[in-house]
Amino acid sequence: MNINKKITIFLLMNLVILLIFTTFVEADTYDVRDSVHNLSATGSGDIKSFEADNYCLYCHTPHDAAPIEPLWNHTMSKESYTLYDSSTIDATDIDQPNDSSTLCLSCHDGTIAMGDVVNIRSVGNEMITDSGTGKLGDLETFSDTAKANLGVNITDDHPISFVYDNILAESDGELEDPNIASSGLGDTIKNDMLGDNSRLQCASCHNPHNNTYGDFLIKDNTGGDLCTTCHNKTGWTTGNAHYDVGVTCNDCHTPHSAAQSAGLKASTEEQLCYTCHDDSGNRYDEWTSVVDIGSVIDNVNNNGGSTHPIEDSNLASRHYALENNEPSTELPVAAVNKHSECSDCHDPHQVTLSNPLKGIPGFDLSGTLITSVTNSYELCYKCHQGANGLQESIDSVKYTFDNRTSTHGNGTNAEKCTKCHGGNSEDISGEAVHGSNEDGLLTEPQFVNVDSPSTSDLCVSCHDNSTASEGPPKIYFINATGSQHNTKCTACHGDSVNYNSNINYGSETGVPHGSNVSQLLKSTQPEVCVDCHSSRSDMNSGHPMNITNDGSVYPQIVRPITWTSGCQACHTQDGASSPAPHGTDYTNLLMMSIDPTNGTCDDCHDMPGGIHSKGSHWQYSNCTNCHIEQPHITDGVGYSHKVVEVADGFNNSEITSYSKTTTNYSCDATCHMKNPRTYSP
Repeated sequence: MNINKKITIFLLMNLVILLIFTTFVEADTYDVRDSVHNLSATGSGDIKSFEADNYCLYCHTPHDAAPIEPLWNHTMSKESYTLYDSSTIDATDIDQPNDSSTLCLSCHDGTIAMGDVVNIRSVGNEMITDSGTGKLGDLETFSDTAKANLGVNITDDHPISFVYDNILAESDGELEDPNIASSGLGDTIKNDMLGDNSRLQCASCHNPHNNTYGDFLIKDNTGGDLCTTCHNKTGWTTGNAHYDVGVTCNDCHTPHSAAQSAGLKASTEEQLCYTCHDDSGNRYDEWTSVVDIGSVIDNVNNNGGSTHPIEDSNLASRHYALENNEPSTELPVAAVNKHSECSDCHDPHQVTLSNPLKGIPGFDLSGTLITSVTNSYELCYKCHQGANGLQESIDSVKYTFDNRTSTHGNGTNAEKCTKCHGGNSEDISGEAVHGSNEDGLLTEPQFVNVDSPSTSDLCVSCHDNSTASEGPPKIYFINATGSQHNTKCTACHGDSVNYNSNINYGSETGVPHGSNVSQLLKSTQPEVCVDCHSSRSDMNSGHPMNITNDGSVYPQIVRPITWTSGCQACHTQDGASSPAPHGTDYTNLLMMSIDPTNGTCDDCHDMPGGIHSKGSHWQYSNCTNCHIEQPHITDGVGYSHKVVEVADGFNNSEITSYSKTTTNYSCDATCHMKNPRTYSP
């Protein structure tokens, strides 16, 4: 070969090399020389050569390249990677990294020394060291925000090497069609960002030769613009509460070394939310209108209240993304998998100020699954429904509403749950059901003081003394001047089915969602009364209570008894349209006083003459002077005569031999005929 031909070949080879490296470096991306990808002595990173200044040769070689394209010179990794996996990903072909992504991982999996090249002659005797190892260590970074050593477990990194086409976009529902959507770089996503066979690779987001935007990104991602090039999240637009205050994808997500699935930055879901939604969060002060949920939870925990268990470490990772994405196969939440995470109730991409529950699936009154709830009960029914009626169980709420004849509701079996349940901390009054200082996540206590309740008490706040014709049934309670039932409402009101199972029996506990007894009573009377008043276990031998009397069975009772639950025949508000012993203006919860002219006894009992006629004892005394003070029991004859002791009020002056201290005194045995009802003076 003559010298001219050799010179020509030499010039052509140099021209090829020049074209190659011009292509790699690009005329307008000269700043690669000032980046950490410059591994020569002039580079800005910690891992670099001590002497050499040819920054291209650590990745590329004009001779003996492996693989041939793009004339790669760095030794390839032979690792088998643990791949990204998610229940919500629709790509079905995620396999070991391939094509250009393997080139990046030959350095970025941390297993190959940075100076380990295929064609050593291209590098000469240059040394590239990193504390003697030459590899990316666990703490090595390309910048303050990107972790360079991805390792061989890439489950915490954005998936790569899968086909991203229109079929995948349609299947996912929240991805742009790469054949149509603009990349923002001059052409479509497919032409500008995807590799061979439309596969998404590392180079879909990164340009190793250009660090203009930091992290070698192909475009500015300050507002999450790179993410939203492909990801079109439902609701992520004007009107979204997070979007409108300037929250971006980068505030919550990271494409590499994520703390948990979905690329979240924090190790737990609530801790991510607390970065903003807690006054101790590092970004709390950035938005003046942010709801301080973390402080609500802290306040409740410090006061021994109740919360939804969003911080319970035993329930961590129980939320399954398909609960929201594929609810038809995952909801309602099974009893063995009960949990409460932020995303169970809120979709951060869809939440609005007017509807913080938007985008969350639930169940309507008929039990039909709906994709986005608007009422609180629709959300609660995700978990609070089941095939049993035990009110102690969090499964039972919807079951109770659907299977009880009387329910605590608005006529449609669904009072808003937040009417009674919600926050009441000092931080946020009336906040949603994150936590309450009261048991059962109640909005108000029941009661602050049972002896002196007020309209701030939970039940009374609705069931007050108002005479309004509409709204909840009114009870005569807080204004009663005589006596009140000084127990919690749940002493009498609760699920009747549970009563016979000894659940919520004989106590002030109960859940008044529904009952098969009217007025939401735990049981019928007098049974529900005896539940507490058990010391009068023989009360049925006294006044008849569960009867309807027309005067023939008990001729001395001339007033027909229309209230079959007999306790309320005497113990109730006077003139009440719906009798209930909540409070009266007289003692012992009686509807009226016991006196000789106008009393409770006289209201039912006719006094035909004899000792009960005017002119006799009746005009001087009340009924309890002769009859047992508590007419629930008898003297064994059936007349409820007072045989133990005569009260001080028995002061007829004609009876001079009576001693008030005498015990076992019997009127009919000592002075009068056997039957005082027929006695005539």
